[in-house]
Amino acid sequence: MKTAEAGRLIWKGLFGGVPELRPPELKAYRQEHQEDSYTLLDVRQPGEYEKEHLPGALLIPLPQLETRLDELDPAKPVLAYCAIGGRSRAAAEMLAGRGFKEVYSLAGGIKAWKGEKAQGPEQAGLGLIRGHESPAGLLAVAFGLEKGLGVFYQKAAAMMEDEQAAQLMNNLASIEDRHMARVLEMFEAAGPNPDERRAMQNARSETTEGGFSVQELQNYLEQTRMGLAGLVDWAMALEAQAMDLYLRLARQASDQAAAGALRKIGDEEKAHLESLARLRDKYASA
Repeated sequence: MKTAEAGRLIWKGLFGGVPELRPPELKAYRQEHQEDSYTLLDVRQPGEYEKEHLPGALLIPLPQLETRLDELDPAKPVLAYCAIGGRSRAAAEMLAGRGFKEVYSLAGGIKAWKGEKAQGPEQAGLGLIRGHESPAGLLAVAFGLEKGLGVFYQKAAAMMEDEQAAQLMNNLASIEDRHMARVLEMFEAAGPNPDERRAMQNARSETTEGGFSVQELQNYLEQTRMGLAGLVDWAMALEAQAMDLYLRLARQASDQAAAGALRKIGDEEKAHLESLARLRDKYASA
């Protein structure tokens, strides 16, 4: 028997009892479940996470997992992933042995994942909040981020020489307008105080919901020539960053209602990603 084949059989024997989800199954699971109903766990190293990670993933490197179990809720399903599947199977085995009832490993790891990904270190963008804001206070911050991306899409539309590309950017700007209206509804429902109302009225638009400045995105767009499919791909990347940022901010929020509001926005960004994916199919040959 070849050494590589023997190694695979040994590995399968060690972790054969761990249930796995193939990438399409993980994607379907996330579409069907709210973000606060499960934990997406990245067990790779920080450098790997910074290069690329699944939006909203909690980073706990495998060597630290034993000492950081208190960061996980054993009552919630855990969906673990790594680079190719080995470390996440080991993590799932460990968690199952510690009483976690429902644990899955992503088959093939992030290398097999064909969906949206986010980039950047674990702490990127977290300076936008202090952690103890009220739900209304956090929604005022989110409103500014949504406003920033809408402003960028409007500027991008004006930069486009192709009429169809300009229309696409205007459509994306309209979607952000709808997001802003939804955040404003949530803000009013949260019962804002006068200071929070002033913060909402003065919400700035220099930073987008992906954590980038409007100017940074504009500069990139000026330097890059993209067709319609490429523009949609880029919009999907921005929305993945946005979803990732909202879910990471939710983990930092000390107020549970505030964290819930951010997770709700994260869920809406997930739905927006699905809409963009359908649009991407339309422009696949563009």
